Amino acid sequence: MKNNLKKYLLIFSISLNIGFIIMAGYAVIRYRLLERGPHSRHVIHSRSFDKLDLSVEQKKQIDQRVKDYLKASTRIHTASSQQTIATYALLGEPGQPTPETLDEYLKTEKSAESEKEEIKLRHLLDIKQILTDAQAKDFFRNLAEIKQARVRKQQQNP
Repeated sequence: MKNNLKKYLLIFSISLNIGFIIMAGYAVIRYRLLERGPHSRHVIHSRSFDKLDLSVEQKKQIDQRVKDYLKASTRIHTASSQQTIATYALLGEPGQPTPETLDEYLKTEKSAESEKEEIKLRHLLDIKQILTDAQAKDFFRNLAEIKQARVRKQQQNP
């Protein structure tokens, strides 16, 4: 009887710890998303577009493309986050996950990353079609500068 009680208390304790780890991971992800602000990518685009001399029609077209991109990007990000949460739950199970399970997770992650990149590239090509050659050159130069600034910041604060 006493051994069974110890066993149940141990299982209960492990389950609680796993729950806390999952909730802490969720809280960290949520904090980082809030820290960046909603649709931070849109803010980056907005700063890049503000530097261009866009016509009213170009602004309308670009706003619609950005909204479409954000919807698609958010959908992919949400699905990826749900997969990550499910994986954390799987890793919290007793014993070791099978190599097939890990391979499936990695395959799903690679697929999500590929889809994110494809959506981003299609979005940028759509934007490029709206812009004149000079505007496109300035826009992509601005994006590159923003990315370089982020890389420098990451290198300073590893």
